[in-house]
Amino acid sequence: MVDDSSAMLNEMCRYVGALPHLRLVGTAANGQEALEKFESLRPRLILMDFQMPEMNGLQATLKIKSVDEEAKVIIITIHDNQLLRHMVLSQGVDGILSKAQLPDDLSKEVERLFPGR
Repeated sequence: MVDDSSAMLNEMCRYVGALPHLRLVGTAANGQEALEKFESLRPRLILMDFQMPEMNGLQATLKIKSVDEEAKVIIITIHDNQLLRHMVLSQGVDGILSKAQLPDDLSKEVERLFPGR
């Protein structure tokens, strides 16, 4: 999980911890740190904040996908609108969730990306 807000990162950890089919392997506070952690941890799913300092979530996602196109990335954002959705999905992001809907929609999105797991 990647988010520059420690409060949101803690909330996201709680949500992931409540899902029996997910295991948290690491966290990062910005896109650059996410890339560094990705290299060593190689998670199959990354929850990535969109707006962060140093490197935004889309930039980090594109770099991660260039290394491992099988890794799944869900962008998490407070800026939930159709234009943003279209833009990130057309760039290869696997999903996008509103931070406000995260508790309700995370499980459904994981099931969509990893059916039967």
